[in-house]
Amino acid sequence: MNNAINRYLPDFTRAKNTNSLNGYDLGLVGTLDIVYKSSDNNIKDYYLEFPNGDIDTLFVDFRRLTSCEANISACKCLFPLNAVKYNGRTATLDSSLIAYKVYLFNKQ
Repeated sequence: MNNAINRYLPDFTRAKNTNSLNGYDLGLVGTLDIVYKSSDNNIKDYYLEFPNGDIDTLFVDFRRLTSCEANISACKCLFPLNAVKYNGRTATLDSSLIAYKVYLFNKQ
């Protein structure tokens, strides 16, 4: 929500199984649109609405760098991820998946 208006991420979808990662079987979801909304539009807070009426919060903080900044950044990327929080708690990386950054959202 931004200014009390729901904005949906149309590309927020369940991952597919590939040769290197069974993303669908693992229950992974992903989006690229959130990168641009967070970095370019400064929208950091998101809400996950579930069919049973539950609403969880997701805070995602990406930043856009210039190509010169990206060359000297730790990630060597244009969109470094500064923070991910699920329901106000810092999300942890799944250490079993080394080829991809996968965050664990533990509902408590």
